[in-house]
Amino acid sequence: MTDVTQDKVFSTDKPLRQAAEATDLPIGAAVNMAALAGEAVYTETLSREFSACVAENAFKPSEVWTGPREYDFSETDRLADFAGQHGMLLRGHTLVWHQQTPRWVAREGQSIPEGDLRGLLRDYIHAIVGRYKGRIAHWDVVNEAISDPGEDGSAPVLREESIWHRALGPDYLRQAFEWAHEADPAARLYYNDYEIEATGPKSDAVYALLQRLIADGVPIHGIGFQGHLLNGWRAGETHRENIRRFVDMGLEWAITEADIRMQLDGADPTDEQLATQAAGYEDLTRLCLTEPNCRGLIFWGFTDAHSWIPGFRKGWGAALPFDESYRPKPAYRAIQAALATGAE
Repeated sequence: MTDVTQDKVFSTDKPLRQAAEATDLPIGAAVNMAALAGEAVYTETLSREFSACVAENAFKPSEVWTGPREYDFSETDRLADFAGQHGMLLRGHTLVWHQQTPRWVAREGQSIPEGDLRGLLRDYIHAIVGRYKGRIAHWDVVNEAISDPGEDGSAPVLREESIWHRALGPDYLRQAFEWAHEADPAARLYYNDYEIEATGPKSDAVYALLQRLIADGVPIHGIGFQGHLLNGWRAGETHRENIRRFVDMGLEWAITEADIRMQLDGADPTDEQLATQAAGYEDLTRLCLTEPNCRGLIFWGFTDAHSWIPGFRKGWGAALPFDESYRPKPAYRAIQAALATGAE
């Protein structure tokens, strides 16, 4: 990890949050809580550049839900306080997911009667959403409930490996949204998933799922397109068509976890790679500015010094708008320029 001190903060003509003010587009980043606590340059850059934030991990059930009706809100409180102090929109990520399940649930889940587990999930959602009522604008209520297409060409389906699906059946989806709405009727409630930015089998499955739930009166207000993309990605008509069909369903939307990774294999990124990445980030920004009902452009981190990519995608990296020394990359300038021109 690069050692960057406060005197190495790099000047940017107009911070992204200032450039975005005239567009009413919240622009934000996922927050690494250790960096927030220990690196002044991280905290300064985050608060200067972004008008929205979300925790990388602090709000996930594995971090908060420590036992039956037992919760640790120390880190979530810290981020909520930081967002409030800096006038940042705060997203809650995530309430129900098949991964990062609390250890005690994963260990004891098979022995907990269905009715008890349902009640425990309800109490957890009420506890955390209720605690931040009026402070969290958007919640990712359910995350990644749809599987990938099968290698044999089979269509994506609800993930049966989810402990919530196994124990409670598909009705857990409806109930999670209803419980979140009970706890904070003003919060905007999202379904969030990856590789659904364009039309295709997985986005079709998500569309069909949300269509059914909304027809049944489930309080779903938005869809989160994660946006973990490969360098060379560009927005096309298939992305706009996809966004518009969800908007036509009455939903708002956001890019919730954007990064554009490049293959490095130990080398520094080339000027060509950086220019290609910048074009992709410009397209993402323009999608949010030109398609209706976009409620946020959120990057999954903001500096390559604290990116999840190298640890999970061997040989890949340099995915974010700031490099490891917190210098703005061409991607940063492309986002800044797109915000400056607005919806032109």
